[in-house]
Amino acid sequence: MAAMFRKVLGLDLLPGESPLSTRDPRFAYALLVDGLVRERGEAKLSEVLEIARRACVEAIAIDNVYELAPSVDGLRELLGALGCMPKLVQVTMIGDKTYPLSSLAASLGLGGEKLSPQQAAEVSARLAYMGIGSELVLFEKETKIIVSKGRSPAQGGMSLERYKRNVESLVTSKTREVREALERRGLDYDLFVTRGRFGIERSVFVVYAPRDKLYGVVKPLHDHDIQVRVEPIARQDPVFIPLSSPWRRRTPPRYLIVGVDPGVSTGVAALSLRGEIKLLMSGRELGRG
Repeated sequence: MAAMFRKVLGLDLLPGESPLSTRDPRFAYALLVDGLVRERGEAKLSEVLEIARRACVEAIAIDNVYELAPSVDGLRELLGALGCMPKLVQVTMIGDKTYPLSSLAASLGLGGEKLSPQQAAEVSARLAYMGIGSELVLFEKETKIIVSKGRSPAQGGMSLERYKRNVESLVTSKTREVREALERRGLDYDLFVTRGRFGIERSVFVVYAPRDKLYGVVKPLHDHDIQVRVEPIARQDPVFIPLSSPWRRRTPPRYLIVGVDPGVSTGVAALSLRGEIKLLMSGRELGRG
């Protein structure tokens, strides 16, 4: 069977630990690289995440994703803080059903009926490596890049007008730099700009690529006068997708008439072919998704 991922970090929450009662719970972990265990042990969650970041793993595998954080927002925060943005895989979920980790291990010859935490961590890594389980998709395949002024007030005795001119010039220059970097890589994007008296006050790029495709292309920046934030766009409806299935299931076509008034604030209306209003909304800096 072809490997699903090259680098997988398998985890298992240690007995007596809980993300609800412990701020930094402890896990057994196993780092699998090309099918071989390269590192194993026990560590706090913060230390485990540092291992994932250092190894730039492609997937974090576990029998229950909510052992990492008790909410979707918590899971988003954990993954968003990792530079490599690995996939989050619940290996016990296959299709619409969940199975005991020990049963999956026994059926594939990976272990017996009772697994120690260290064995469970390794089994989770191997299952994900084999393409077994489901990914919890928390983010769109889109990334937002925000170029704006820094948080510091005018520095060095500058007049307010001079300060604004300097900042808007920096934002304009950085916006041009980001746009050129995206175009050199052939990345598709939409750009929303708020203009000031002296240039651009704020610009927002919605890039139609996942966060990991932008490493080495655009770097976050936090300066006195200017900042660049690179943020994955959260899905409104997180969903489990089987690793071995396509992203979206085929559904019967639903025909709509859609009207769009684009801009920094975008209006959208959707009608059925009978003229019934199915959607009427507006929002700032909306991407195509």
